[in-house]
Amino acid sequence: MLTAEEQQFLNDWPRRRTTYKKGLRKYLVGLPIAITIVVALLVNVFVGWYSRAEAVLRSNSSVFIVVLLAAAGIIIFMGEFAGRYKYDQYEQRYQELLAKQSATKS
Repeated sequence: MLTAEEQQFLNDWPRRRTTYKKGLRKYLVGLPIAITIVVALLVNVFVGWYSRAEAVLRSNSSVFIVVLLAAAGIIIFMGEFAGRYKYDQYEQRYQELLAKQSATKS
C-alpha cells in the first residue's frame, strides 16, 4: 500500500524527469555546497595563515588566475556531480515505488 506522498511522487516524477535532467536545474542543486567549499578554500588562501603560500601568491600573478580557475572548476564539478546524484536518487526511488506498487497489486 502506497502512501499519498508516494503516489504523488509516482504520478509527478515521469513528467519532471525530463526537465530535471536538462538545463541549469541540475547545476543549481549542488551550487550552495560548491560555493561554500570554494569560499572556505579562498579564505584559507587569502587569510595568510600559511606564509609560504601567501609569498608564492604575491610573487607570481599567474598563480591568482590558476586559483580562480580551480575555484570555477570546483563549482562546475560539484554542481554537475550533485545534480546527477540527486537525479539518480529520485530515479531509484521511482523504480522502488513502481516495484512496491506492482507487488501490492499481485
